[in-house]
Amino acid sequence: MKKCILLAAAAIVALSSCSKSDIDDNMSSQGVMEFTATIEGTPETRTVYDISSSYAKWVAGDQIFIKGYKTDKSGIYTANATGATTTFTGPEIKDENTYRAYYPATMYDDGIVKLPAYYDYEKGRFNMPMYAASSTTQLQFQNLTAVLALTIKSSEVATVQSIKVTSAESKISGPCSLSLSGTDYKYHVTMTGTSDDDNVVILNCGDPAVTTIADGTVFYIPLPEGSHKLDITVTDGNGVTYEMAGKNAHTFVRSSFYTLTFKSATGTAKANINGTMKDVQWVRLWPEGPKFAVMNYGANTVTDHGDYNTWDSLCNGQPWGSNWRTPTKDEMEALSAAASSTDTKLSCTYITYPGTTDVYGYLYESKLSDYTDVSLFLPVQVGDKYNAFYWSSSTERYYMDLYKGPNCGKWYTPGNEDYDPIYAHVRPVVN
Repeated sequence: MKKCILLAAAAIVALSSCSKSDIDDNMSSQGVMEFTATIEGTPETRTVYDISSSYAKWVAGDQIFIKGYKTDKSGIYTANATGATTTFTGPEIKDENTYRAYYPATMYDDGIVKLPAYYDYEKGRFNMPMYAASSTTQLQFQNLTAVLALTIKSSEVATVQSIKVTSAESKISGPCSLSLSGTDYKYHVTMTGTSDDDNVVILNCGDPAVTTIADGTVFYIPLPEGSHKLDITVTDGNGVTYEMAGKNAHTFVRSSFYTLTFKSATGTAKANINGTMKDVQWVRLWPEGPKFAVMNYGANTVTDHGDYNTWDSLCNGQPWGSNWRTPTKDEMEALSAAASSTDTKLSCTYITYPGTTDVYGYLYESKLSDYTDVSLFLPVQVGDKYNAFYWSSSTERYYMDLYKGPNCGKWYTPGNEDYDPIYAHVRPVVN
């Protein structure tokens, strides 16, 4: 689901206390000064956001950076209380006649204004960088970014350790300039960075990881206004990654939400292969479907045949360690259903693997729009051009017999075919 909801007020997040090496060494230590800060909008016009069921507000301990206009006097100021309007206390710089204030305090870095690349998750609060300029100690903050509201359902990712958002074609963090628009009289951001690091924003969800709910947990990530084509990688509490590739650019508007539901078609999981931990890619061909490894147990590449295994030796356990298991009968049967022209999810084609002349097998492709960029290849067994056996974890020892023709994967139990295999391949799935 995608829609843009104009915010009536900024949404912000409390960040951890900062120590800034770039704060002016000459800042006054002779006195304390207090500023009053409000969020864009007023308490009367601010609304309860359906997306969060909470008000936008300051939280005690929030920190802003304030710099004088004429001189280099500056300092970090800390919120004294929680509320839509609150006071911030810090070093005295009262001889200034214009103050420039930045939230979060880390935005101002040694004379350079930067949109943060890292944020910390807090339930129900939004990350919204802000700016204020004032000739008095009354600071009216304005929003500088939009917010990506990313919904992740437990059926997609059960726990979330971190979320990485990448925009290969545009800058979404790092150095920027601020300018006051003569149209809406709001400050707007222009990204000025040149580093590849400026194409990334990361939301850290802490330890332990955040447990998602069935209807979806919403994670808020600030992004500058503009058009961004986003690739999103979610890492769960077990180190398994889930990837959602950006197919289209989204338009982000200052002080607005852009809502998106996370759907992953590929990712990686750690696998113990011959005593060495390796990242093995997985693919998913339909919503909430199994996450199949792209290669067989015992293989090193997609086109390797891998090991032959007895059912007892492997199929009741975890072939590559705790992140992986042998697929169930139902999971493998979903592949065999692709042989039918009436199957609505998948198609199956016997192929010679692209770029080879002697690697044969069966290619499963999704018919569903969000999954058409991935496919699953099951090679035939060594010495056979058409045939292969694949185990399921079923205690009845169901196995799938791949054979060229209308089968493209047919299920058997021992005793139901002229030849019952003693050994067969295993295609692991992520736990």
